[in-house]
Amino acid sequence: NVRYGVEFAQPLALVWLAVHKDITAENHSSSIETKEFFKKQINTQDLIQFQQQLKKQGVDTSQYIWIPVHPWQWENHLISIFAEEIVDKKIIYLGQSQDRYLAQQSLRTVTNLQHPEKPYIKLSMSLTNTSSSRVLAKHTVMNGPIITDWLQRLIEQNETAKQLDFAVLREVYGLSVDFTRLPASHAQQAYGTIGCLWRESVHQYLRHGEDAIPLNGVSHIQKDGQVLIAPWLQQYGVEQWTRQLLKVVITPLIHLLFAEGIATESHGQNIILVHQQGWPTRILLKDFHDGVRYSPAHLTHPELAPELDQLPPEHAKTNSMSFILTDDLDGIRDFSCACLFFVALTDIAIFLNQNSDVAEQDFWKWAAEVIQDYQLQHPEHNARYQIFDVFAEKLRIESLTKRRLFGDRSMQIKFVDNPLAPFKAQVK
Repeated sequence: NVRYGVEFAQPLALVWLAVHKDITAENHSSSIETKEFFKKQINTQDLIQFQQQLKKQGVDTSQYIWIPVHPWQWENHLISIFAEEIVDKKIIYLGQSQDRYLAQQSLRTVTNLQHPEKPYIKLSMSLTNTSSSRVLAKHTVMNGPIITDWLQRLIEQNETAKQLDFAVLREVYGLSVDFTRLPASHAQQAYGTIGCLWRESVHQYLRHGEDAIPLNGVSHIQKDGQVLIAPWLQQYGVEQWTRQLLKVVITPLIHLLFAEGIATESHGQNIILVHQQGWPTRILLKDFHDGVRYSPAHLTHPELAPELDQLPPEHAKTNSMSFILTDDLDGIRDFSCACLFFVALTDIAIFLNQNSDVAEQDFWKWAAEVIQDYQLQHPEHNARYQIFDVFAEKLRIESLTKRRLFGDRSMQIKFVDNPLAPFKAQVK
C-alpha cells in the first residue's frame, strides 16, 4: 500500500512485455482502430527503446504483442510463473515506461499522470483486495469492449436514456495471455495473471464548467475534519441537493434495469458524479467487463445481445460470484439493488444523518420517490416493475466478511431488509 496505494500517491512506472501472439488474445471496441490507438498509448521514447530491445533478441518482431503489467505483479509472480516462456523468448522484458501512473481507488487501475486524458489501464494483480481476487481473466478482458459497446448502443438508441444524459466509460481495448495455450505444468498458475484493459478517461466526457468525483467521494471527510461537500450543501440546501443527487444517480440505473432488463454492479466507486459548481448534473458509469447481469430471455432487445467470451470452469473456482448470464430474476434485481442501495446510497444516507441531521427515513423516502416518478412516467415497463420489484421486503447481498474469511469457492449470500420496502404502498 505504501508503494502502490492511492493513499500515498507514489508514482509508478509500468513494466512492458512483448508476448508472442501464439499465447495471446485481444479484443477492441468498434470505436477505435487498434494500431493508431496503441501508438497513442506509448511514449515516443518508450517506443524507440522497446523496439531496440526487441530487435536485440533476434526475433520476428511482427509476431509479438506488447502488454503492460503492474511492477509488483512482474516482480512477485510473473517472473517465476512464466520462467519457461521467458527462456523460450515467448515473453520478452522490454523495460519500464517513461510515463508515470497513479493508482485509482482500485489498486490495479492506474491513471497516466502526465496525460490524464488518456485511457486508464486496468491490470491483473495476483492478490485478494476488498474480498475479491484481482486477477484479470482472459474472458473478462475479451468481454469488456463487447459489453461496453453494447451498453453504449442501447443508450444511444433510447430517447429516455439520451434525456438522462448518462454515459459509459467504454473499455476500448483488451489484451491477455490465454492460459489454455500454455503447458499443463503451469497453465493453472498462469490463469488471469497477465491481462489489461484500456478504459476511457472521465476527462473525455466532461463539458465546459463540469467537474467530477467518484460517488463515494460524497461522504469524504478531509484531513482538516471538514466535510468535502459542506459548501455545496450550504449553497443549495441539504434537502434540495440530496434530492437532486438521488435523481441523478438512481434514474439511469433503474432505467437500465426496467427498460432494458440489465442489472449493473454500480457501487460508489463505479459511479462518477458529474457536477457544476457542486450541483449534481449526471453520472458516468464504469467497470463493466464483468459488471452486468441479465437473462437473455428477459432483455428488451435480445437481438442486440452480445456474443460473450464464455467463462471457463476454472473461473468459478476463483470467483463464484463473477458471472453475467442467469435465469434468476430476483438475483438480477439484487445485483443492481445491493450495489446501488445497500452499498453506495446507504453510505451516503448514514453520512448525511451523522453530519447534516438528515433522517434516514427521509433519505429513503426521497429515493423511493425517484423510482416512483420513473414508474409513473413510463407505464410501458409495468411488467418489469413486477418482475424486478425493487420495493421487495428483502434483498440478497454478498456477505463480504465471509468472502474475506472463506474465499470465493462458494457463494456467500445473506438477506437484509430493504430500506425502500416501507414505501411500496405509495406506488400508484
